[in-house]
Amino acid sequence: MASVKQLVKKLARTIGFRPSYGNYGVERQEHLGGYWKGGDPHTYCPELWQTVVRDYGIKSVIDVGCGEGFSTKYFSELGVDVQGVEGGKQAIQNSPVAHLIAHHDYTRGPYTPRAPVDLVWCCEFVEHVEPAFVDNFLATFAAARYCLMTHAFPGQEGFHHVNCQPPEYWIQKLATIGFTYEPVVTERFRSITNAKHVKRSLLFFHK
Repeated sequence: MASVKQLVKKLARTIGFRPSYGNYGVERQEHLGGYWKGGDPHTYCPELWQTVVRDYGIKSVIDVGCGEGFSTKYFSELGVDVQGVEGGKQAIQNSPVAHLIAHHDYTRGPYTPRAPVDLVWCCEFVEHVEPAFVDNFLATFAAARYCLMTHAFPGQEGFHHVNCQPPEYWIQKLATIGFTYEPVVTERFRSITNAKHVKRSLLFFHK
């Protein structure tokens, strides 16, 4: 049986009410999950990006669910060949690196990068995608040798949070496409950033 909170949220959506998330931008299609206007400080982690690029010899990155592309922009400034993927047209229009971002909605199918890449970076995205469509973005992940991702935990509040899972869920999902979870490296990477969402739920994988 649905909780009172779930019923209230359903009623609010039915009558068109959307809660305020401060600087959070909302696309016209609710399932796209929105984005932070001007970038989200809780996901911006240049120390981490510098470290993984240096330590793993990263030359190419695909940035899945990149929003306005501030992480995409930073990877580019590091000299990395980077492509962002974003479902929201408004986010891309507002991006300082719109030319680096492909428009794609994962509810409509998978997205295959133009070439294999070294790293997939995916921050605060997976919880916004219905479970039925997870395989579509995993097809993008599969093109990489390494994966850095975050996720929301069960019960975590947020706009259009429809797949909040424990880390074991994502570890199992990525295992199906050939990735191995690296807990020691994960902890080291978490320790070098103060970005709240990254520090809380970052996972690192390799093939």
